[in-house]
Amino acid sequence: MRVNNNYMDIEDSSHNITASTIARGYSVGDVLESEEIETIEEKTPCYGEYQILSNEGEIMPLAADKKDQYESNNSFAAATKLNSQPSGRPVSFTVTRYATLHRESWLWGLIKRGVDEDYYRFDLFGNASVTISLDNIPSGCNYDIKLYQYDNERYAGEQDITLLRSSTKTGNASETITKTLVAGTYYVWVYSPNDTSNATSNYKLRVKATYSAKNESIAQLRFNKGAKAAMWVSDYNPCGIKPYSYSDKVEVGYMSAGTISAAKFQNPYVRYFTSGQPIEHAVLYVWDKDLRIQMRNLLTELYNEVSSDLKDKKLTKMKWELLDSGSASAGTVGRLAITLFNGSTQIFKRIFKFAPIVVSLLKYIFAPSDEVITTKENLLDYIRDVRTALEANKDTGNEVVRIPFTYFYSKTNAIGITHISHYFDFTQSPQDKYLYDSDTIPSWNTNSIVHGTIYGIIDADDITNAINHGKNSLPDINTSTVKTISLNSSMPGNINVGEYHWYKFTAPSTGMYSFYTENSFDTYGELFNSVVPARSITGRLTYNNNGNGNLNFKIDYQLNAGQIVYLRVRGNGWTKTGNYTLRIAKLS
Repeated sequence: MRVNNNYMDIEDSSHNITASTIARGYSVGDVLESEEIETIEEKTPCYGEYQILSNEGEIMPLAADKKDQYESNNSFAAATKLNSQPSGRPVSFTVTRYATLHRESWLWGLIKRGVDEDYYRFDLFGNASVTISLDNIPSGCNYDIKLYQYDNERYAGEQDITLLRSSTKTGNASETITKTLVAGTYYVWVYSPNDTSNATSNYKLRVKATYSAKNESIAQLRFNKGAKAAMWVSDYNPCGIKPYSYSDKVEVGYMSAGTISAAKFQNPYVRYFTSGQPIEHAVLYVWDKDLRIQMRNLLTELYNEVSSDLKDKKLTKMKWELLDSGSASAGTVGRLAITLFNGSTQIFKRIFKFAPIVVSLLKYIFAPSDEVITTKENLLDYIRDVRTALEANKDTGNEVVRIPFTYFYSKTNAIGITHISHYFDFTQSPQDKYLYDSDTIPSWNTNSIVHGTIYGIIDADDITNAINHGKNSLPDINTSTVKTISLNSSMPGNINVGEYHWYKFTAPSTGMYSFYTENSFDTYGELFNSVVPARSITGRLTYNNNGNGNLNFKIDYQLNAGQIVYLRVRGNGWTKTGNYTLRIAKLS
């Protein structure tokens, strides 16, 4: 047998070629002894670089291509892990790997196979800005990268993986992907779109993740932003379930009993949360004394109404309904209707009237899905314990109350199937667990696993914003300094989302004054004794929404000569935008 440039020839004793194909791994002119190969089927043309057909079962031992240390990472399931769960607070990280793309070993030593592809996995334990770069691509090669996310949803299967972004430059130009990502599991695929490879020259893969989480100071939230409370919300919603969205269990997956091979619960990220220990999904911090008192009073009334029926098991269901929107624009009183049922029979209904922020907070904490199955274990004890923790008097009024909202996973075995459910946990805690003695609200703690984001709560709108992870976030923007406005003058302005404008007015004489806008969008006016931080309503004298018709506000207020007041002008609900003209007139 003799190896030529284009064929590997098999010759008889008279040097007549009886079969020919292409050899790989041998130099031109190398001679193979007859015992090195038994049979070549027939003369075979070349397709691509090398291709050999042989009879089944016949093996030609040719040298395998060189592989890097991470092989075989040729699929999502076999992806090389770039990081692991940190033992403490997750910190930003950079991971670099050097590896190669090689041509796969010949099948049976005779059939050419495709070029290697590499998969890498990294996990984020909080929202982060991520940059993925691929450098040092060998000359003559073309490598690309793609970024995938494991779908965070109920019943996620093995292939529930979504492409997020690609970088596909030509040639050996470096590839880069930059994207802001949420907590979860991600994959990077390194591949060659044109089957080029180099088994001896490493490419350089670099993944840099910078977490956006930060701690917050209660003093800053309280005194500089006027917040009465704050809510920490985890950056990770397991299986897409938001905090305060259910009050009972939610099935999220299943698997064959004794094996996970047929599971619809494959998301590897969920494994961090299935230890059986409660995981904190959201935490409410309350420091405002008046807010604490109102929340406690509502819970006390509720507890007194339902405790006897619960104990006698006459009460099987509670229905909570916000009769008002719960937004700041709904006024100073929010209405919460609670209806009690025994089976399908209504046995009690009462409307509770408190500040919108109070009814909204308690509605979300205790009945996020409107209906609560009251036979749920520990519910009454939980209401009682939270009520007690919120007590505020001269000795406790400066304390901060910390109310965690937790969940855990549980497995229930049926015939041949194990059901996996996400449970909200209403287990009561000792009273000292509710008291918080630090000025710092951390973005991470040992009960949360991942980072979270902290939202100051001034009014009921902020509660919805926090639960929705800031998707309805409104910036605290004052687009100008405090402007002075005089009687019978006018002041034009333009409001964008979340913006508010301050105006200072000094009454020239005692009398009734009218503050109003003229415009084509929905304005909201508030009168104060002094400028307050952000969206605070502390010290608010009065307010109005549509008193001047056509969505304009109109505030009539009695002032003494020389009295100074401050007017805050904003869009209704903090979301309306447009132009306005502010005017002040004296009525008497």
